[in-house]
Amino acid sequence: MRSQYLERFAIRHHIVRAGESLSGIVESSGLPAAVIGQWEKSCRNFPALSQIKPDDELIIHVGRSDNQPVKLILSAAQGSTYTLRRVGTEWNCRDDGSSPLPIGNTVRGVYAEDLYESCIGAGLPAALVADLTDIFAYDVDFNSDLKEGDTFVVHYEDWVKDGRKSRPGVILAAEFTASGQRLQAFLYQFPDGATEYFDAKGTSLRKPFLKSPLNYRRIMAASNYKPLKPILKIYRPHLGVDYTAPKGTPVSAVGDGTVAAMGRTDKAGRFIQIVHKGGYKTHYGHLSAFSKGLAKGRKVTQGEIIGLVGSTDASTTPYLDFRFVRNGKPVNYLKSDFPRSRTIPKTLRLDFEKKRDLGQAALDGSSAPTANTAEGPTSG
Repeated sequence: MRSQYLERFAIRHHIVRAGESLSGIVESSGLPAAVIGQWEKSCRNFPALSQIKPDDELIIHVGRSDNQPVKLILSAAQGSTYTLRRVGTEWNCRDDGSSPLPIGNTVRGVYAEDLYESCIGAGLPAALVADLTDIFAYDVDFNSDLKEGDTFVVHYEDWVKDGRKSRPGVILAAEFTASGQRLQAFLYQFPDGATEYFDAKGTSLRKPFLKSPLNYRRIMAASNYKPLKPILKIYRPHLGVDYTAPKGTPVSAVGDGTVAAMGRTDKAGRFIQIVHKGGYKTHYGHLSAFSKGLAKGRKVTQGEIIGLVGSTDASTTPYLDFRFVRNGKPVNYLKSDFPRSRTIPKTLRLDFEKKRDLGQAALDGSSAPTANTAEGPTSG
């Protein structure tokens, strides 16, 4: 049964980004480097393994007891799918042939204790759970803001081949009601191929800062997709926010910036300070470790892991000391709101509204639109 299989094996999903390599993905996933040589030796006729491209998807099944991979599925962005299975010390390789076709699918769910389990229980593919949280990460702290009874609706692509689902695609539209706040997102593809999520009014969901420095996607990956312990946050006037979390929890930069300082003091333990545009500065203290390669003067991107939660003072409880400053004055980050990045241009407004209405119909359950609701403007 699937539940018994998941007790023995973890399923990791990764969408290839520009500049990434197979060796880099294997290393960041904590898998043994030797496995790459095994794959290349057993699958010499599969050049796709060494030529992965942006938007290709990797699904890796890993033993929970020994962290050894037993299965790899490579779904290329152009449609081809390759499956590798470990048999003893060898790997069997299979080209799954014909290209899949996209269809639309919609799931609805209610949050109960653990978001990942709630999404899986509702039928959302595991690969899309973190994607869902990324979409709303500018407005919701998924580690601490959710309450029992919060709801979500997700309309996404399902790629189907030979009458069977092969892999999930992208989320086309989503709705999340968190603590009484109703949020919606609609994917729109611009004429140049770029995509972004917008609300129903055509305003981007992107903001210069994330809602929390503890990014749900990063934490889920680090925990091997096991149920998470609750993360508490306590605001200290004129100081900042304390996020109590297990030692080793990944800490992410809340926005693009440059490392202004990092080191260790008796009071703050290991700390990092990042400067951002607009006179903003963020401070991350009581870390147990810094990310490899991080140094003063290095640029970081929003959501990038910069360190790990620790407990380096007299306290025995691990926590992140997070502080947010603007023009030298402390700001209550929990009550801060930031401008959205952009809106749909007037020249694309009608096309956006057409695509949005299709997505809205799927969320409302009033129709079953096809999976291309995000595609860019068409002529005619």
